[in-house]
Amino acid sequence: MDKKSPFLAQFLARMSAFERENSTFLLVFHPVSADVIFWECTRSIAIANQYLMEMAA
Repeated sequence: MDKKSPFLAQFLARMSAFERENSTFLLVFHPVSADVIFWECTRSIAIANQYLMEMAA
């Protein structure tokens, strides 16, 4: 699957509210692209954490 896949982007957007709890599910859901999904998920979690820290400041 392409890293810029609309499906992957849409899926991750839907999952964004509870990514941490479902990271294992993401890896099982699409094992072929597990590395890409894990990287995208980790990156989006980092962005979300940064945003939350800025909001809390």
